[in-house]
Amino acid sequence: MIEVFSPAKINFVLEILNKRNDGFHEISSVMSAVTLKDTIQIAESNHNTVKFISRYNNDFDEAIAETHKIIESMNTIGSTSFPVNIIINKNILSPSGLGGISSNFASIISAINELWCLNLSKDQLKSFSLKFGSDISFFFDKKPGLVSGRGELIKLLPEKILCPIIIMPMSNIEPQPHKTKTMYSKIIQDDMTDGNQTQAFVNNIVNTDNLNDYCFNVFNAVIKRHYPKQYDAMKHIENIIDMQVHLSGSGPAIYTIPNHLNTVKNIKTKLINNNIEFFVVDCLQDA
Repeated sequence: MIEVFSPAKINFVLEILNKRNDGFHEISSVMSAVTLKDTIQIAESNHNTVKFISRYNNDFDEAIAETHKIIESMNTIGSTSFPVNIIINKNILSPSGLGGISSNFASIISAINELWCLNLSKDQLKSFSLKFGSDISFFFDKKPGLVSGRGELIKLLPEKILCPIIIMPMSNIEPQPHKTKTMYSKIIQDDMTDGNQTQAFVNNIVNTDNLNDYCFNVFNAVIKRHYPKQYDAMKHIENIIDMQVHLSGSGPAIYTIPNHLNTVKNIKTKLINNNIEFFVVDCLQDA
């Protein structure tokens, strides 16, 4: 049996630059894997089985079907395959904008590569993963990076991101059907930017006490226009903790970066007093 950990991610910046000819959007993003993780166990079995275990009321039917497709596709690569039993113990709310399912897929692909002795390189694993999602390839590095293209182009950042992060999964927010596709469909020309938000974050990446000021997410505008209850919930939390909050990915999870005036301890106390679920995490740097 192999046990692997599957981390969540945060988008510190997420810009949409334009709509591509292939129907995807060109993005510019700064992402990092964080210390909030799912645990995945993969073992030899009599037949392929996939099970998600979560304390959240999530529907994993699509993720289970996609995992079976991954297994079947990897089965065509080598000659040493055998059925596997996969159990995914979820700590990450999905869908939430934290990349949980994409991270699960990357971990499963890596583990099967090891179990079946396929000997695929990291670049080969990344290329294989593109058949199942644009952002899966990010999770083979698990380090802070600049992400571009439709999410498949990754340039690792030399600088470390050393600030603590407080994630609020917003599990009380009902995500839209086909959430990511729906959110992208609501992007308008006025939402698109030129990459300057990404560059500003990178330029100030060591300024951790003010890094909150350089976070940006294009989907904040979408939430404000189309989902007023979700927008009001975000603003309510901002008022409670007296700090900016930001969507990760297409949400609904939000996060904030404490500073010396509004510390982790102070924010935790306010969130606990208001019965708001949260996780205090750090960026993965040397995974």
